[in-house]
Amino acid sequence: MWDEKKQSGENADEITEDFWSLPVTRTKSYRQPSFEGRTTDTVPVDASAGEKEAAGEKIPPRREDAPAARPVRSADRVPAYKTSVYSGDGYKSYGKEQRGWNGGKQGEDVDFNDLPVQPKQKSTAGETLSQRDGSGWLIRQITIRRWINDFSFYGRFAHDAQISHGRAGRPEDGREPVPFFAYVPQYAQMNSRQLGYYLWFRDQAKAGVYLQADMAYIVLYVFEILNLPHLIPPAEGIEILCRLWIHYRQAYPRLDSYLGEWVPDYSMIHDVPLPACLSAILPEIVRKAQFKEFYLDFIKEADKRDMETLADILIEAYSDYDYRKSRYYNVNKAEYDTEIRGALCHVLMDAWQKKRDIFVLDRTYRLTRDAYCGAIAQTDVKRRIDISFHSCIRPPETRKFVTDIVKYAENRLRLKLRIKSKLGAEGISPADKQLVDAYFGEEPVVESKRRKGIGAEPDYLKQYEADTSGFDFASAGAIEAASWGNTERLTDDISFAVPPEDVFCDMDDIPQEEVSGGLSTDTAEEILGTAVMADPEAEFAAATEEAETISAVSEAEYALEKAAVRALLSGDFGGFCRERDVFPGQVADAVNEIFLDMIGDILIEDSGTGKDFHILDDYREEAETWSRT
Repeated sequence: MWDEKKQSGENADEITEDFWSLPVTRTKSYRQPSFEGRTTDTVPVDASAGEKEAAGEKIPPRREDAPAARPVRSADRVPAYKTSVYSGDGYKSYGKEQRGWNGGKQGEDVDFNDLPVQPKQKSTAGETLSQRDGSGWLIRQITIRRWINDFSFYGRFAHDAQISHGRAGRPEDGREPVPFFAYVPQYAQMNSRQLGYYLWFRDQAKAGVYLQADMAYIVLYVFEILNLPHLIPPAEGIEILCRLWIHYRQAYPRLDSYLGEWVPDYSMIHDVPLPACLSAILPEIVRKAQFKEFYLDFIKEADKRDMETLADILIEAYSDYDYRKSRYYNVNKAEYDTEIRGALCHVLMDAWQKKRDIFVLDRTYRLTRDAYCGAIAQTDVKRRIDISFHSCIRPPETRKFVTDIVKYAENRLRLKLRIKSKLGAEGISPADKQLVDAYFGEEPVVESKRRKGIGAEPDYLKQYEADTSGFDFASAGAIEAASWGNTERLTDDISFAVPPEDVFCDMDDIPQEEVSGGLSTDTAEEILGTAVMADPEAEFAAATEEAETISAVSEAEYALEKAAVRALLSGDFGGFCRERDVFPGQVADAVNEIFLDMIGDILIEDSGTGKDFHILDDYREEAETWSRT
């Protein structure tokens, strides 16, 4: 602190220690606020007045003649944004709409924000609009109700769609495609060139001419059909939807996901049937659809064409085995596609007539759908659909039924094509097995087994087969005499020459002087024995005796293998191996080696686990015969 001298100016340069002292820090403390005397205090109530009047500010009386103000919701307002529409005079913006399009004077502009708000009507959410029975064999009842919502939406889109619907496209606008991209396309998102191309594209698509167009144009036209059922008759609208779908689905695969759900909703809401043109792609779209029974409801009687379509759908979407992945499919594609489909259709016809297997419709399913999910649909056209239906595809037995028939049909087709068949189809019923057998006819008689991995025997190999007409000793003697003559000419050794007439002579007929010329009788017999054939009957007897000896040895040697095959046939192969303390894999390899020598193919096959061994169905008869002889 400054002293008095410092304050008066004397000794101004002298600074005491107190100069550097800081003031004491003020202690902070919390003080609870008090609302006394403020407007936030509660109004004291006079106890003597009771509950009639408070001793505070009085509430002003309500004027009965003043209308109650209702808050304006965003859904009641139509936004005024700038876009373009086509009119007779060219493209004009209608951010402020022309009076000529709204019943007013031509040239006057009206801002949509200035339109009066309609008074709130009584809510009809969930109201039942129609209820009817199904016309097919699966759908039993359909109930159409209003969508459960208290506010309106997409009103501006519906208004734009009505305006656009009354305009025609111009050829000059469709000379070349105009790009347009939007996740949820609307009229307000297009400029004048895009709108002109859309109008021309829409007119051509309605006439059956499909131009090159981005997906946004297609989806926008679909939205227009869904939102204007009062301007586009539903019978005409579903035809346009399905033809658009068929034509553009290869270029835009996402259309299967969109129209696969919107088309059934449109059909059920307006009670219009599916067009016949859609049957060509049913097997592909049923697999992706959520309500699959809608696409299967077309069958009304045992018509062969309907059953063929149903067979295609079941093979495509409800078979655990895809025959098109078979190693023999690419070579025999036409036979596979025709015969397997025909065999399944033959079984389905019989099952339909007898109402068995998948056609036992003893369970009712119920489903509730919100129509046009993911699409732009104004409140007036959006619906909730309650469906009661039967199903031939939801039970788990359907997949097993279709899979076993497809596998067994391929086995029969392979037998017809002389291809080894070994697909397991143990679950097929005897009735279905007989139907497939009847479709393919009698089993062909296989004359000889083919080697594994080798095709049929070429025709030129037949020229090398041995002659089975018998043995001509005279011809054989002439051939041998000619060969000895060739030997003499090549070696110039006269001692090897043997006259043709003495080839088959006995040892007693040989002159002694020829024998005594340096060779003994035994040596001569040994030399001539290489060229002179012995007695045929003796040779045959010796060969028969040798074969019997080998057969006896084989019977004793293959006793274990034959017992193993009998155990496999009876289903007790595991117990057989445990009793004899042998490995199943070793026994199977031994049996397969025997059959590779006999028929050129293995007999026992392993499932891949090293535990499940079974005999190939093609060689079951050979196994039974071999194991018991």
